[in-house]
Amino acid sequence: TGKICNDLGLVSPTENCPQGYYCPIVSNVQMRLPCPPGYRCPAGVNDKINCLSGSYQYLSNRGSCEDCPARFYCSKTDTDNNEVLKKATICPAGKYCPKRTITAVDCPAGTFSAQLGLSLESECENCPFGYYCVGGKAAPDGPCLKGYYCIGKASQNNPTDSTTGNICPAGHYCPAGSYSPTKCPKGKIRDSTGGEEVANCTNCPAGYYCPYLGATTALIDLASNTHKCDAGYICLGGAIKPYGNDGTIAKQCSIGKKCNKGATAEIECLLGSYNPHTASGTCYPCPAGKACDETGLSAPKDCPVGHYCPLGTEGSDNKVQCPVGTFSNDVNLKEVSECAPCPPGKYCPIGTTDPSSNNCNAGSYCVKGSSEQGPTTNTHQIGTEINGLCPEGYYCEAGTVSPTPCPLGKYNPNTGGSSSSSCLACPAGKYCDELGIDSSKIVSKNCKQGYLCIGGSETPVPTDGTKGKICDPGKYCLEGTTAMQDCPGGSYEPRQGTFTATCQICPAGYSCAAGSTQPTPCPVKNYCPANATSPTLCPAGRYNDDQTNLEAADQCKECPTGFHCSDGEIKGRCAAGRFCDTGATSATDTNKPCPPGFYCPAY
Repeated sequence: TGKICNDLGLVSPTENCPQGYYCPIVSNVQMRLPCPPGYRCPAGVNDKINCLSGSYQYLSNRGSCEDCPARFYCSKTDTDNNEVLKKATICPAGKYCPKRTITAVDCPAGTFSAQLGLSLESECENCPFGYYCVGGKAAPDGPCLKGYYCIGKASQNNPTDSTTGNICPAGHYCPAGSYSPTKCPKGKIRDSTGGEEVANCTNCPAGYYCPYLGATTALIDLASNTHKCDAGYICLGGAIKPYGNDGTIAKQCSIGKKCNKGATAEIECLLGSYNPHTASGTCYPCPAGKACDETGLSAPKDCPVGHYCPLGTEGSDNKVQCPVGTFSNDVNLKEVSECAPCPPGKYCPIGTTDPSSNNCNAGSYCVKGSSEQGPTTNTHQIGTEINGLCPEGYYCEAGTVSPTPCPLGKYNPNTGGSSSSSCLACPAGKYCDELGIDSSKIVSKNCKQGYLCIGGSETPVPTDGTKGKICDPGKYCLEGTTAMQDCPGGSYEPRQGTFTATCQICPAGYSCAAGSTQPTPCPVKNYCPANATSPTLCPAGRYNDDQTNLEAADQCKECPTGFHCSDGEIKGRCAAGRFCDTGATSATDTNKPCPPGFYCPAY
């Protein structure tokens, strides 16, 4: 095979099968067949040979295949069909084909090609801005992913290499298909990367304004005053300038309020201040004589009665109640000195406006400027005027300006006397001869000796018999005594006004019981020595049956013979066996026995 035999009877083939042909033996018959397209038949082959990939042959009777030209590719894809190698195939879109290309080469990542028949990689187009191209495609694969931007030759939809694209930076947003970041509008900020749409840009913080495109917190510098909104205004969020009054993004501060630089809300003027202006960053001190006693005032109020109002201090109520002991029924007082002293007889608690019905309590007195309804201690409220508890020796009815002294004949040992009944009658043994006697003065007010002060006496020598009297006969009265004392037994006093216990000595022959005004003659049966308090019976063995005024026991008569005597009288006869000559004391007197040699019958 591969040879040809042109004559009969040949011993060997005459020559090789010519180029462009192949010479097989078919049914024992040698044949020369033309080489078909897609094959090559060099000289001496007994069968056609496939064109190799990267080559082709579209003519018949060819001994070799042609190199696949640039812009085409030549590849056998079906081993049973050599049709592909009969012709070169145009390089498809998205590919390029150099000379001898077997398989079209993909345009590299970041490129594409809509054209057919490219021969070089450089003929592939760069992926356009805003799109990404994975390579080998006739068109970009799609828009750049939102939150990213693609600046050309991007091979991913979310590039981060900064050459073909990147994640959307802070202060920006990147919708799908972005080729560059879009700055957040004025009045907006964004601090994080990856913003996808304008809605991802947030309002400039309340209290600040953001005049820049593409702003971030760092650019606005929240830590400083650089971009704080002006005093007198509130930036509600999204402001692009430091002031405004649209009511949505910014507004003026209202009257009665202030807005500091960078304020996010109005601040009501504090106690002690006010503000009559809009768009103000200041509240003004309340003027003296006016009251700023609530927050948020746009104008000061009149200082009310019962108060004074000094110059206000922000944060403190400048309305001050008139102090205790003073009052005010006028408005717009500026100083405490303008509060008037409480009038006499009245008391003024703190903030009094009308003391006319504020009578001081009974039992206290209020000269001027009293702070208590019932002062219990003496106080100097205004100047040197004294208010206090009604003192001893006096009484104070309700509304008393000054204490009333207790009258003559009376005294008051207690404080707090509330009426004349608080004054007590001068006690027994004392006299009250002046007004306002108290417990200390009464000590020395003793009734004069020789007199008795019964109670309520106005003099040390009372004689009216009701409040006091001269000491009675038979009595004596020491200084300050509360009761007459009897002259002691054994004495008597016929005179009035005796003031010592040494009354007159009772004479012998008389007796003087305690309190005697005259001596009492000593009666029969008795005798009375001098200074006798009472008569003394004649001693046993004596008697007195007819004489008075006996002075001694021996003036009593001896009991007569035959009788016995006791208790100052003859009691009877002596008993049998007794001899009673004289002075017998009993019927059986042991001292009077019948003598020896005698008998003594009953007498």
